Amino acid sequence: MKKCVERKQSSIKDIQNCLLSFQAIIEKNKGEKVKKHIELIISIILIIFTIYFVLDTIIIEKTYQKTNDSINSINNSKNKIISNDSTYSDDNIAIELKEYYENNTKIYVADVYINNPKLLRTAFAKSSYGKNIIEKTSAIANRVNAIIAINGDYYGV
Repeated sequence: MKKCVERKQSSIKDIQNCLLSFQAIIEKNKGEKVKKHIELIISIILIIFTIYFVLDTIIIEKTYQKTNDSINSINNSKNKIISNDSTYSDDNIAIELKEYYENNTKIYVADVYINNPKLLRTAFAKSSYGKNIIEKTSAIANRVNAIIAINGDYYGV
């Protein structure tokens, strides 16, 4: 290559050889440029997929099924309801809340006594079964008129 540029007098054969050398270098560089572009495109696709995967796993809400959180009360108690900070009782339900402290952890225990299993209810966050759907336990309890509510941790689909 250097020889082609440095020569001042060249035969046609030398010029053809130089042009072929230049053409080979150009073709080689095209291949490298194409390879770099393909690597860049693959990198961008992987980054986009990773971002989507993280968002889908942690943030994007997906509802698979709406639930019917019934707020109709089965508890038709006509007797007086007794309630304070740690107990609740009526004709059908008795609840006693206890608090323990063990291994530097506060532990809450609810003893629940019922005379009809239909009084136990479940409810989903935002009345939806799905992925990444979040609602505070207290908000769910208020929505369905719960006497006591316990969160069940996150579930994954």
